[in-house]
Amino acid sequence: MAERAYVPSIPPQTDSEAELRRWILQELQRVGTIMQELGIQQVVEHNTVPKKVRTGMIVLADGTNWNPGSGRGYYGYDAVTAAWRFLG
Repeated sequence: MAERAYVPSIPPQTDSEAELRRWILQELQRVGTIMQELGIQQVVEHNTVPKKVRTGMIVLADGTNWNPGSGRGYYGYDAVTAAWRFLG
């Protein structure tokens, strides 16, 4: 899966306050969508393997129902080795 990044669109060339507000709201919605897709809003505790695993993803494993190797703790995913690395 390709990583997505936020690249701002060109703001409208207008003096219309309503049009500028619409543009700002659209940009904020785009940022929110990308943050959700990348899973960077917060580190959520997981009791199963996340469905959308990506290189660089950091998760908190519960260590009971899902134990990637060293019990409860933070793990980073490396797609090259297809493995979760214990971070602490």
